[in-house]
Amino acid sequence: MKQINILITGVGAPGTWGTLTSLQGASNYDITLNFIGTDIQKDPIGKYWSHKFYQLPSPDDKTYINKLKKILIDEKIHILLPQTTNELFAISKYKKDLEKTGTLVLCSDHTAITNSNNKLNLLEINSSLDLPTPTFLKFGSLKEFDSLLSQFNYPKNNVVIKPAVSNGMRGVRILSENIDEFDIYLNQKPTHLYTTANYMKHILKSTDQFPPLILMEYLPGQEYTVDAYRDKKTIIAIPRKRIHVRSGISFETEIDTRTDIINISNRLANQLDLNHCFGFQFKLNKNKEPMLLECNPRIQGTMVASAVAGCNIILKSVLNALNINHDSINKDSLCHGAIYKRYWGGIGIIKGEVVNETINLP
Repeated sequence: MKQINILITGVGAPGTWGTLTSLQGASNYDITLNFIGTDIQKDPIGKYWSHKFYQLPSPDDKTYINKLKKILIDEKIHILLPQTTNELFAISKYKKDLEKTGTLVLCSDHTAITNSNNKLNLLEINSSLDLPTPTFLKFGSLKEFDSLLSQFNYPKNNVVIKPAVSNGMRGVRILSENIDEFDIYLNQKPTHLYTTANYMKHILKSTDQFPPLILMEYLPGQEYTVDAYRDKKTIIAIPRKRIHVRSGISFETEIDTRTDIINISNRLANQLDLNHCFGFQFKLNKNKEPMLLECNPRIQGTMVASAVAGCNIILKSVLNALNINHDSINKDSLCHGAIYKRYWGGIGIIKGEVVNETINLP
């Protein structure tokens, strides 16, 4: 078998186990993968699943790209697979320079990453395609916040507030006056999403300048994630229901091949010129129509669910880059209704050595 050196960034991310599990199928294509892991943390969980590990500075550090480039050269890396949103901006910006090392960088171009990760730009692009789009308004001051709330018929209707640029659930809140603050204090974890407009004003008053924020209509229905893949000749969109979510991570998800969500995702992927693996988030409105929430222009944390259901797009992305035939991995083999459940697991470490494992590396 041919050995391929693959560098995976952000190996402290919750989805690392799923990414590595998806890539274990490479042995069926006569290749073996040598995993090199990186992270800004000194001792992330993925360090113990990698054959070799390097700590990198934050991607906004001016030394980040040069240090990453040195690893690519020293380890003779064939494939670079970014996992975290923050790294995507730096890596995509210097993608051509990084590929001069002989490494294939599996992320979309910088313009596609920028447009996709900016929720305001994304919603505007979605609307320009005449696709179903939730009502949204941008604001940049406390005065605007007050005046725009009334346009959503608040407090009769709940309203969502979120930053134009963020990742995970950072900055997302649901504004409502119909909440029991004492019940939230006593019975809810501090990560709950609900708050009042007055409390939000208190937060906004605490700074003289805040980034562009979005007010958006509240969508009460089922939330969906779409695992997506695109290359020069193929596009795949795999919708799945987010049944149980904790801290923005799907702990139970079910494949649901809704044609409307697939069609919207395909149109958006083409318009944004996204490539390799990426994803979209949707939520149903009161009429059960799918409305776009955001895009994740990278491997998603629970994308392994699609691999379990029969369509391993993470492995497909790697095989495509290596010019290895990957036609056998397609949406026709997908099992509608397949369920993926996440559970808490871990490894034991004594004196830097793993004493029990939850994953078997090839």
